[in-house]
Amino acid sequence: MFPPLTQRILIAVSAVAGGAVAMLATGALGGRDGFTGISLLSAQVSPAAAVIIAVAVAVPAVALGLLCAWRGHAMAGVFVPAVGLTTLACLGGSSEGWLWRSELPGAYASLMLESLIWTAFWAALVIPLAWVKRGQVDPAPAAQTLLPRHPVTFGLPDANAWLAGGLCAAIAGAIAWFLLATAQTGQTVGGLIVAFAVAACVSQLLFPKVTNPLPMLAAPLLVALVGYGWMLYAFDASTPLLRDWHHHGLPGLALALPIHYASAAMVGLSVGIGWAHGIIQNQTAQHPGTRTAMG
Repeated sequence: MFPPLTQRILIAVSAVAGGAVAMLATGALGGRDGFTGISLLSAQVSPAAAVIIAVAVAVPAVALGLLCAWRGHAMAGVFVPAVGLTTLACLGGSSEGWLWRSELPGAYASLMLESLIWTAFWAALVIPLAWVKRGQVDPAPAAQTLLPRHPVTFGLPDANAWLAGGLCAAIAGAIAWFLLATAQTGQTVGGLIVAFAVAACVSQLLFPKVTNPLPMLAAPLLVALVGYGWMLYAFDASTPLLRDWHHHGLPGLALALPIHYASAAMVGLSVGIGWAHGIIQNQTAQHPGTRTAMG
């Protein structure tokens, strides 16, 4: 494992480099006719080309993230590419342009599909991430420590992992519903980071023995689908939807685009999980051989 300071510097440099590369895709993935809001299914290029471009610019950030995860915490492999995507999402602007250029409310069905596309990207990342972390789990018996030094494993989640993931989605969705009062980019990105960081940290602390983060990493998809699905259920025409938008009456979950959930929410998740692991390990180090109140 790299020394802590070296690891932090490596993560910071990797995140900045990944974001710089992601900036190259801003023009191609931007909204048609100059509208703001990046959506793979309504970009300047075709949907297929948009997916290819998004994957291409993400490759350097993914490689750097895997390097950080190889000799450090596994969540660094999520954090670094998520920061790169967040840079792209910020440069693409708010969802207001998407709202103006789309046929509402039906276009929310396309956002549900796009959310699945972004989730497939993250699911594909799990394979090399699990590979670089193989064999790096502390073999200490569970009776001696709540969590290993690198408390992240990948595989088929157990019941507690699914409970942690469901709780994470519920908490994050509730917080984001109120924090995302407008479609402004800063509010959307910042609100999702805060919502999912808090949700992931609380969920991990309540389930300290859960080492499989996959259900929690799926929480952004669940929250996005709930928000978009609500729009399809609540509105049957564009006029009342746009009226509610102008009067700040739309739920915050529907004001974030899939790229926001795939980027800012994942940044928050990786930070929250890592934060919780630090708290648990610190508490375990202070009271070795004993269970904490969270156990």
